[in-house]
Amino acid sequence: MSGDTAYTALCREIPDLPIFLEPWYLDALAPGWKVATVEKGGKTVAAWPYFPKRKGPVSFVTMPVLVRFMGPVFHPEFDHEKQWYKLIPELWVQIKGYLVFRQDAPYSLTNWLPLYWLGFFQYTRYSYTIDLRQGREAIWAHVAGDYRQQKIPKAREAVTVESSDDLEAFIQVHDQTFRHQSLPSPVSRDTISRLDAAAAARGQRRILLARDRQSGQVHAGLYLLINDHSVYMLMAGSDPALRTSGASILLTWEAIEWALTLPGVRTFDFLGSMIEPIERVRRQFGARQVPFFRISYLRWKWLALLFRGKI
Repeated sequence: MSGDTAYTALCREIPDLPIFLEPWYLDALAPGWKVATVEKGGKTVAAWPYFPKRKGPVSFVTMPVLVRFMGPVFHPEFDHEKQWYKLIPELWVQIKGYLVFRQDAPYSLTNWLPLYWLGFFQYTRYSYTIDLRQGREAIWAHVAGDYRQQKIPKAREAVTVESSDDLEAFIQVHDQTFRHQSLPSPVSRDTISRLDAAAAARGQRRILLARDRQSGQVHAGLYLLINDHSVYMLMAGSDPALRTSGASILLTWEAIEWALTLPGVRTFDFLGSMIEPIERVRRQFGARQVPFFRISYLRWKWLALLFRGKI
């Protein structure tokens, strides 16, 4: 069985696999991605997808744009620490050799000690999620009072929320967020279009736009991803000139309410952030802080001086 085929078969067995690790997603956003696998008893029990790149003479592994998690995953029968200690080294021996290696591991990897023994180091990062099994009333009760009583009702008076296939409208409002700060968009139009073509064809994305009730102008937009167990808030944007309307806050609440209607979906995942003002908004929705590991490996430790702040 080839690595890609073995990995696809394993993915079908993992009930909470992040959408970012699904083969179709990697095909869309990480051309040339590779995967190491381990088989036991004729079945694939562990895999480690990764995205190799080369810049001049330097070969390295990094995170593709819009792929939020990559790292080792395991068949449910082997997904416990005793097996991690055995399987992670078996996977790593197939990968090592790159000058620099960096990934953001999925939430499921809660113990990085096997990686430490292999020479990795890590930074703990944080995301925010909401457990949708609480139900609407409990989730609403945990939303900050000024959001419930002032900002969301005020936004409803100013804008309407629509589910849309207007990708161009979303890209424009997404890019406005960065232009306002004199920054280039971190995601190219081509990358978003490639993702959207793949996700829309599978029915695994939703675009929400907040339009002005009077002018129809877009105040804010959200780009959501969906799989069997989670809704992911992948991208967001707002018009800086219209930010006081509270449309972004309303869109987020509308996205949570919509996620509550999806059978089997248990988690609303904000996918971060470590940026203080954004983190504050996540907490205002009652989201739970979830740690994950940014794991890095340098073939030679002195490379840390060259890559300080870049890995």
